[in-house]
Amino acid sequence: MAKILPSLFLVFFLALFSNLNAQEHESISQLYKKYAKAKSDTSKVALLLKLGDYHLNEASTIAKPKSSDSAIFYIKKAEDLSHSLNYDKGIGQSYIKYSQLFTKKKQLDKAGDYAQKAIAVFVKKGSKNDLAEAYFVLLGSKVMTDDPVNNLALAEKILKIYKETENFKGQGDIMSEMAYQNLNLGKVKEAQNLYIKALELYQTAKFEETQYVNSMIGIIYNEFGDLAKAMEYNIKALKITEKFNDESQKAVDVYNYNGIIYYGLKNVGKALENFQKAHKIASKYNDYDALTQLEGNIIQIFMTNNRKQEGLLYLKKLEKNLDKLSPMSQNQARSIIIRAYNSLKDYKAAEKYVSQSRTISDKLPATDMKQIILYPGIVDYYYVSKQYDLAKKYAKQYLALGEKLKSTEILAESHMVLSKIDSVQGNFVSSLANYKKQRAYVDSTFAKDEIQKIAELEIQYEAEKKDKDLLLKEQDNKLLTKQDEIQKSKLHQANIFRNIGFAGIFLLLLIIGLVYRRYKINQKIKDKINQKNDSLQKLVSDKEFLIKEIHHRVKNNLQIVMSLLNTQSFFLKDESAKAAILNSQHRIHSMSLIHKKLYQSENVVAVKMDVYIAELIEYFKDSFDIGKRIRFQLDIMPIELNTTRAVPLGLILNEAVINSIKHGFPANNEGIIAIALQKFPENKIILEIKDNGIGSNENLETSDFSTLGMKLMKGFSGELNGKLTLESNSGFSIRLEFTYEEEILEIKKSTQGLETKIA
Repeated sequence: MAKILPSLFLVFFLALFSNLNAQEHESISQLYKKYAKAKSDTSKVALLLKLGDYHLNEASTIAKPKSSDSAIFYIKKAEDLSHSLNYDKGIGQSYIKYSQLFTKKKQLDKAGDYAQKAIAVFVKKGSKNDLAEAYFVLLGSKVMTDDPVNNLALAEKILKIYKETENFKGQGDIMSEMAYQNLNLGKVKEAQNLYIKALELYQTAKFEETQYVNSMIGIIYNEFGDLAKAMEYNIKALKITEKFNDESQKAVDVYNYNGIIYYGLKNVGKALENFQKAHKIASKYNDYDALTQLEGNIIQIFMTNNRKQEGLLYLKKLEKNLDKLSPMSQNQARSIIIRAYNSLKDYKAAEKYVSQSRTISDKLPATDMKQIILYPGIVDYYYVSKQYDLAKKYAKQYLALGEKLKSTEILAESHMVLSKIDSVQGNFVSSLANYKKQRAYVDSTFAKDEIQKIAELEIQYEAEKKDKDLLLKEQDNKLLTKQDEIQKSKLHQANIFRNIGFAGIFLLLLIIGLVYRRYKINQKIKDKINQKNDSLQKLVSDKEFLIKEIHHRVKNNLQIVMSLLNTQSFFLKDESAKAAILNSQHRIHSMSLIHKKLYQSENVVAVKMDVYIAELIEYFKDSFDIGKRIRFQLDIMPIELNTTRAVPLGLILNEAVINSIKHGFPANNEGIIAIALQKFPENKIILEIKDNGIGSNENLETSDFSTLGMKLMKGFSGELNGKLTLESNSGFSIRLEFTYEEEILEIKKSTQGLETKIA
């Protein structure tokens, strides 16, 4: 029952859109230079969208997951500029980029909303190609969730527009998507014809990067048992991949399908080489679905070729990542895990996954496309665990699915396992009949002339590779010959210079003597400078110590003031006076905490805001005894600010948080206070404090900031030259935005960007 699962019906749900619409990208430095030189505002919009697109593609890789933040920044900038210009094309294209971004992030509702907004713009005003592109990204947001029949209807609409505009590249893209949707419906032959038409349209459009489509045609031929045609198209895909030095997710498809074809030809070495090549490329991306399929293929080879320890390493990794996969890939992973444990004869470990697979399988129609993933693992388990009646039941259902799809591979495999079951159960007539059918399918796949064609294709491909290598070597030899001639010329010149050199040696020795004498003089001067530097360093250290001591004493004095206020409040009867003193204590504490951080850290002029805010929040928790009733959600960048910025920022934070605690959650209501401090390009810093409490009935737009706390916040925001915004919508929020012209010191350079935690 061992086999490599073909990826024909389950690969890369989102990769298709990113691959078909991919374009040649200029380098980031070229885009920045063009943007700086752009004369018209509409040109700037186009370049901002290209910058967004560049970072959007970078965000697909594991190395740069936070590039999506940069993508959002540039797309937003393009959108804002387009709105200010009333530039409809720029607005619509911004929405398209947002849709592509959220599709990649698998936030499909958001992706669909932005696609609809783009459609609305281009229906009113825009070219037909713009409108078709907007519909295309809408289709991209639905491909994983909507019914294939609905997707095909939308695809036909897009195709009609592309035909009207004679956009052959667009027609090829949408026909490839229609082929994919037909695969989801089990219409494999229709899918193959559409892929072939897409290939013809790409040729008309002179679009060369057709490796994905060639590869899909090849894998369909492989499914039909036509290995010669499968190899022909996959070799075309390999040539294009190598021509463009492609290491994108398209290349993952090509090498994976090539491995599947080689596995069908019993060339395990070549199959493993291609799977591992695909796995290496796929590891650069956050595509667990692709990695699942490749790891399953590699595990199968290891398990069936006495390399079980190597297979076990991949198996444990697959089990560990199971929860990160899409539902379809989880089904595939379970089937892989079942067969791997069967190979290890660990039936108890396999049983859990068999139960999960059966639960899903039994709820689906017997010939549902999803069963192509589920049946192999289930049948294999029941056969090796000697539960023959159950094995026969699911093997027959697998056979019916193969007949529906006309898949020689599934038909051959199903008849083989049925023959084995009949033999074990003593039904030798049926066993022989199934064996003959299985051999007929195998013989049709491995016909002599087909094998010869495949061999010729391989030889031709290898010969072309060798010709390329020889051409490169010939070019290297010509280069070496030219370098040799240059070397001889240089040697002749060297002899002339040598003779001149001897004449200058005496002069050189004289100069060296003078230089040495000068060196000794400079050494004495250097020693004196070092002594002075040591003295200055000591003075700097002493000064830093004194500054720290000043901060320490300021902090102690503020603590004394807090104690005095506390003592004074003890003797007061008026509750409003007591409340005023308590508020003053909180404000003083927020200032004293800054001085505490300054004398405790190595940097005596700047405060680490993430550490400061975290400690201030702990103080609020203790002071107001809120327990777990109110939770704090922090999203703070590791930023350092000097005291002139940190003090007003801390006091604004103090007023906002106390306001939320006191007024946002009456009657011991529960809730969340979210605090975010973030840095954006052009030295912009934004502080946001939000709660989900009862909010405020006051009209904040006309508010005169009558309370002391509000007046303080307004005053401190003015001190920061910032913009203070208050909102009351499902709670109360305060947003402070200011520009920090001085250098911002980051505590650490983190590839993760923002750090989020719940306190």
